[in-house]
Amino acid sequence: MRSGMLRHRVTIQRQELVFGKFGAPLHDKVWENVATVWASLEAMNGREFFASQQAQSEVTQRIRIRYRPDVTADMRVIHNGKVFNIVAPLPDNRGRELVLMCREVSSDVVVDIPIEDIRAGVRAEIDSDLGGIAAQVFEKAKSSTAFRDKTGRLRQSIWIYRSKYKDGGYVVYVKAPHSHLVEFGHVQVAKDGKTVLKHVPGKHFLRKARNAVRRKVDAMLQDMMGDAHYGKRR
Repeated sequence: MRSGMLRHRVTIQRQELVFGKFGAPLHDKVWENVATVWASLEAMNGREFFASQQAQSEVTQRIRIRYRPDVTADMRVIHNGKVFNIVAPLPDNRGRELVLMCREVSSDVVVDIPIEDIRAGVRAEIDSDLGGIAAQVFEKAKSSTAFRDKTGRLRQSIWIYRSKYKDGGYVVYVKAPHSHLVEFGHVQVAKDGKTVLKHVPGKHFLRKARNAVRRKVDAMLQDMMGDAHYGKRR
């Protein structure tokens, strides 16, 4: 295929899910740009159009582009505001050219949606919400009455930090060396190291703080999404 034949700039798009405030996919999909490429557009002649109608494929346009392996029949092509749904992408024998058999959709209104900007905004909003949720867990753990802390060292060692890993969220943790004994419980033994004196049950102050905040978040999500809809996504 000669490069001079590719005189038109077209945009190939695919449908993508958009995720809501708390990570749940929304019902509606949006069209996201895959690539903008050079192409040649050829309207089907009368005989070809009649044949395509007989085959019930309704192909009205033939669009030629350089071969791409990622173009599929569930994508579409935009050219000068016109929308062409891809009926079949047909590669040539040499793997140099891809012929897109398309059907023009005159009823579609094409609006460019900056999907990456939307995603970035959603990520920032979720990140802000996660920070607030982690802060609530942190405050509840520090103010917990589930355990006695005569020296105050255990409460002072409760910290919150942002994970160093990408999309890792926030971590609430306790630095005190005996914190795991308070959280999960332990066994007191005699000086011989063998005789069990008593079992001390765990106070689970961190888990209780997390669960209390989680119930609030669940109630908020349920209120936003509806009882039946939220129940399906849990």
